[in-house]
Amino acid sequence: MQAAAYPSKQQAQNAKRTPHTHNVGDIVVAKAGVKRKHGTHPYLGPMRVTQVYDNGTVKLTKVTDNGGAVSQTWNIRKIEPRMA
Repeated sequence: MQAAAYPSKQQAQNAKRTPHTHNVGDIVVAKAGVKRKHGTHPYLGPMRVTQVYDNGTVKLTKVTDNGGAVSQTWNIRKIEPRMA
């Protein structure tokens, strides 16, 4: 019974999050990994949301300099809406 009195780690993390619903066509930035070089930008992007899944992931597409496109699936905890 005492275990129910304490919130789980995931509940504590979720309480700090600002709720945001991602939609197809949104422009977002993805957090760079912890192994990024010092002095580099902490975010990757901007990228466009091309598909939203119901398991907490989205598919992002970034257009490359040579005209190609790169698509990757990202967890919504690792992306943030791009502010203009």
